[in-house]
Amino acid sequence: MLVLTAVILPVLVSVYHYFSPTFQPLLPLFRKSNHTVIQFPTRELSGGRVTLLLVYHIIRSLLRRIGFGPRLSIIEEHGRHGAVYKIKDDISLSMPFQIISSDIDNYLQCLLSSSSSSPSITKQDILSNGKHLQLLLSALTEPSMLLLLSKVNCPIDPIGSVNVRNKFTLIDLPLCQRSLQNTLDSESKGGPGMIARSKLDQGVKKVKRGWEFTVIVELLLDQTGNGTGSAIYKQEFTMLQFHKHPQLPSIPPPNSTNSINVESIGIFDIGKEEPWNWARLSKDYNPIHTSSTAAKLLGFKGKIAHGNHIVSKAIQQLSHQKIQMDKGMQGWIIVEFKRPIVVPSTLEIKMYPQKTEKKKQIVEIWMNGKVATTITFGS
Repeated sequence: MLVLTAVILPVLVSVYHYFSPTFQPLLPLFRKSNHTVIQFPTRELSGGRVTLLLVYHIIRSLLRRIGFGPRLSIIEEHGRHGAVYKIKDDISLSMPFQIISSDIDNYLQCLLSSSSSSPSITKQDILSNGKHLQLLLSALTEPSMLLLLSKVNCPIDPIGSVNVRNKFTLIDLPLCQRSLQNTLDSESKGGPGMIARSKLDQGVKKVKRGWEFTVIVELLLDQTGNGTGSAIYKQEFTMLQFHKHPQLPSIPPPNSTNSINVESIGIFDIGKEEPWNWARLSKDYNPIHTSSTAAKLLGFKGKIAHGNHIVSKAIQQLSHQKIQMDKGMQGWIIVEFKRPIVVPSTLEIKMYPQKTEKKKQIVEIWMNGKVATTITFGS
């Protein structure tokens, strides 16, 4: 016994010292605090950390489904306009934001990997195009959201949820471009005073298929060094957690647009292995995007593309067709994911004529004769 202990104990100590620098920075996630500060920058969520969190989410999801995990607790309040739903805890997370030149290379790879005939596009093109910049920042700030979902007191089950809607807003495009360019020029970690902050909105929406939660992700320019600052970019990331309601809520019918003629703009492909490119960029290695087997076990027909990846490729296709989508220096994009896009797929882009609402432009992405994604550009 003493001999066995003498052999095993040094091995365990060696394993601990080897993995400690990787895993120890994640320990704040397992404390039931309202706000969590992560010390490593966004792009360092990779390798062993991603693997650990993925295993943790799978185990936690399985425990929840068999009744051993924390139960979803929604507070119902009644006001003048009917029932209002919310969660009790106000949770958030912040971490240093980091961007380097190779991140833009990875974004370019996500755009061009499926078509050798795509037009040349440079890093400067990405930074100067407000639409591409919003999708790039969405991917690079996503680690803060993924870590927020990993907090022990976060009620959302990422394995059992789907992303149904996103809204991107460039609050200050010129300041955002200057800050990113300064960071890229210096290749410094995170750039001076740039922070990614994620916050789970306490408001919850009851829908036919379950509950909709919204995570607000902001890129802050912290000029004082105290961990706070003004937001220059924001994403509202809405997730649907499936749940069977005892009584279905009253859902208004969607607005019908079938009577409006839409113009076909072009087609583009999404390859079977392309989700790996976006996963490397955004650190979103959810198995529904990386494994056909896992996706089928979770109810999908096969491995599905990341929604924001599809949007970025659509924006590039629109740029290739020389369609002007910029609506001024400040702008927003709202994306609604209506159907999962299984890879590989050939997708068609259609655009609504701009007549009554000149400050908006609606674009649809079609798959197999049905609308898969709707994108609304506005200012």
